[in-house]
Amino acid sequence: MVVQSLSGRPPDSQCTTFLILMNKLLFIRHAETDFNKQNLWMGCTDHPLNQTGMLQAQYTALELSSTRLDAIYSSPLSRAVTSAETIQKHNLSNPPIFILDGLKERNFGKFEGRKKSEKNRELLELSDSVETVDNVKKRVKEALAQIPRHGNYLIVSHSAIYRIIRSELGFQSAPDVHSLLNMQCVEIVAVK
Repeated sequence: MVVQSLSGRPPDSQCTTFLILMNKLLFIRHAETDFNKQNLWMGCTDHPLNQTGMLQAQYTALELSSTRLDAIYSSPLSRAVTSAETIQKHNLSNPPIFILDGLKERNFGKFEGRKKSEKNRELLELSDSVETVDNVKKRVKEALAQIPRHGNYLIVSHSAIYRIIRSELGFQSAPDVHSLLNMQCVEIVAVK
């Protein structure tokens, strides 16, 4: 079965329709912030959604309004919480939101606010100020352990968390993408 992606773009874009399935784990990357727009590392720096991000969140919320959700699990950072609250407000299930610290973005230390580039990416992995990938994996595993195994759940978090869930913890997504756009929705399925 194929699940198509929501791009988080306004209705005039060529956005595909989301196929509603039961007993699923969905993942959405938070909506756009000014740092996203400027291609800067944000990490744990807490920036709110910009105007485009608010529109993305509202559009995606309307697309998911009839999708049964038993709960929403969100990163504690405001860009994720606002995205989750917008989805909750429009969802017919009125699912509760649970904030899980383990779903927050990787701490990029002194690189937060810097331009994303290949040079900075290489330096980032060598920096003592940046949270280790192993630490992020550990807290993501702990967060996932808090999500029930049966039901329809949505995680609203960040691209680094998505990559860890998808690649490092034995999950796949449909569509099969490595990185997500703001407010892109994918289904996560266990492969182990």
